[in-house]
Amino acid sequence: MKKIYKLLIIMMLFIGSVSVLTGCDNTDTEKDQIYASFYITYDFTKKIVGDKYEVINLVPTGMEPHEYVPTTDEINGLYSCKLFIVNGLDLEGYLSDLDDTILDKTVIASTGIEAYTVSKALDPHIWNSIPNAIKMLENIASAVIEMDPDNAAYYQTNLEEYTYLFNALDAKIRLDLAGLSCKTLITAHHSFGYFAKEYDLTYYSICGLSASDEPSTSDLNAIIDMIKRDNIPTIFSEELESEDNVNVIKNETQCRTASLNPIGGITDTADDYLTVMSNNLITIVKELS
Repeated sequence: MKKIYKLLIIMMLFIGSVSVLTGCDNTDTEKDQIYASFYITYDFTKKIVGDKYEVINLVPTGMEPHEYVPTTDEINGLYSCKLFIVNGLDLEGYLSDLDDTILDKTVIASTGIEAYTVSKALDPHIWNSIPNAIKMLENIASAVIEMDPDNAAYYQTNLEEYTYLFNALDAKIRLDLAGLSCKTLITAHHSFGYFAKEYDLTYYSICGLSASDEPSTSDLNAIIDMIKRDNIPTIFSEELESEDNVNVIKNETQCRTASLNPIGGITDTADDYLTVMSNNLITIVKELS
């Protein structure tokens, strides 16, 4: 009987230990959430907060962000999250429909960045200029530090690390693009304007700021004539966008086509901003050299 009694005590202690450990694990994995409006704000926020918070990307992988509207469940999540990080510049058209409870904790990552207009609409694609992207990182870091000052040193270290990496890529882009034989960049829709302005390229787009802004016949003919006149070797389609207009121009001019990623959304979750920007650089150099 004594042996059985001791065995029961050992079993009870073991079960109790497992319960305690399980409870600790649940507590450790339940992190406060920060919501991000699309891939760029998600990726930049992850770079700053590391493992301190769970970051939720509203726009699903493989979906273009321009027309996205949050679901009811996502709106409910915005009420309970710690911060909501957005791009601004009219990219998130639904912001005006949110109430003050959410707007009071909304961080506009584009604050302080000089934006320009295309056909009287703000161009939101600021992140395709690396100096702009660094400013976005800084804005996000400032908001996170204000919200969680106890971990300020951690966030500041992450900011400094990624600022260094972003600046290194910026320097490489400037060096590599300086040697291009063709410095005219033509893309499917107007998403690389800040890139072209930052890195001294002449820029044209087939569609407007959104892929739904279709070109007129005269617009298409003007681009076709320019490609033929200036011997532009390649025009660029974009991930998540239709290639119909690109193929029309290709067929008329016999130019090459290649694909760039404007990084509004991604199809490969293993990629990040630095990876995609590096891949875009490789493609542009290969096609326009």
